[in-house]
Amino acid sequence: MAWSSSLVLVVNVASTGYGVGDVAFDNINFDEGKTYHPWKAYGQSKTANILFTTYLSMHLKSKGIEAFALQPGMPQTNLYKHTIAATDPNDPASFPAAFALIQARYPDGAPSGDLKEDEKTVETASSTPLFAALSPSLDGKEAPESTCFLRNCVEFPVLDYAKNPEDAAKLWVLSEKLVGEKFEI
Repeated sequence: MAWSSSLVLVVNVASTGYGVGDVAFDNINFDEGKTYHPWKAYGQSKTANILFTTYLSMHLKSKGIEAFALQPGMPQTNLYKHTIAATDPNDPASFPAAFALIQARYPDGAPSGDLKEDEKTVETASSTPLFAALSPSLDGKEAPESTCFLRNCVEFPVLDYAKNPEDAAKLWVLSEKLVGEKFEI
């Protein structure tokens, strides 16, 4: 393997579901739950995963630490079966409604409407996380210059808002405030 023995990797599991929305810094808790929307909250959390990865990559690359975010796929778990069962596109919590929000945010219409390539067994859903952790072909990649995001073991484009360095720093500061601790990296 081509990795140096001193290389450290951070692999964050996110989702292409980040495309539902960005981080609402001015309303992070959805008006204390009053305006909560399950898919927008999910999208916000996955965008935060990618921004966190971006921040780590920007600050730790010079120390030999690589950071990646990824879409593991949609493993056929009970949660997946429950989510996919909600099929009414008029129900804002349904999977079709969430996918329509994601498609609307991609200027070229990607990802395609066919999710079959993301459907995985529980066992095969580990392929992309393992690839991120073990593949020497990723050596030297970093956010925000590269996508820093993997889907089905290949780089996948990330919308600019999810890898914005200023928002990554803003999220880092907010996270420190919320946990009441400062992290120097």
